Amino acid sequence: MLTIVHLRNVLMQVWNLAFSFDIQPLSDMKNCFLITFNHERDKRKVIDGVPWSVNDSLMALKPWPPHLKAEELEFLTTPFGIQVHGLLLHRMTKSNAQLIGNLFAGLIEVDFASTPDASVGSCMRLRVEVNINKPLLERFTSKKENGQLERIRFKFERLLEFCYMGGLVGHQINVCPNISQVIGEANRCSKAVVDFKHIRSIVTVHL
Repeated sequence: MLTIVHLRNVLMQVWNLAFSFDIQPLSDMKNCFLITFNHERDKRKVIDGVPWSVNDSLMALKPWPPHLKAEELEFLTTPFGIQVHGLLLHRMTKSNAQLIGNLFAGLIEVDFASTPDASVGSCMRLRVEVNINKPLLERFTSKKENGQLERIRFKFERLLEFCYMGGLVGHQINVCPNISQVIGEANRCSKAVVDFKHIRSIVTVHL
């Protein structure tokens, strides 16, 4: 159970805000807190900077809509930066970014070059809403002009506590409820290397 004192100390160091903020526990909801900012700019900085972590665990942070009660709040999604590797240069477009964003819970923004319809560098960088209650999507396949299938891989930026067994954010493989499906040490992964052999989140997209 997190304490307010510990949480405040961690967030003060991580956020480095210009003004103070207040933290209060939300009724009987475990590890759920209301954070009130004293300046809109600080609030915007924190929200734009997600995902954040506390003790290496994902901190799901959402603005509180005034029409919802505390027990009605849902923390099903959180924004993540992702890199899309393997796309041909002429396919790094705004329209394809939208299609790829639709594989998740929604596209937030794309890292575009000076031209409005092309992405930067060797990969396309997107910011998307990710459903953290579902396995992370490893890759998708798409047909080239010659009919051959190409595999497009995702790399999640600032990926926090993650289970390489089921592909879920929020716990590691050593406490995974499906750990019995892992056979032998050869199938186990460290945090530094992602092995998605147990994740069946692969789809096909027509770009």
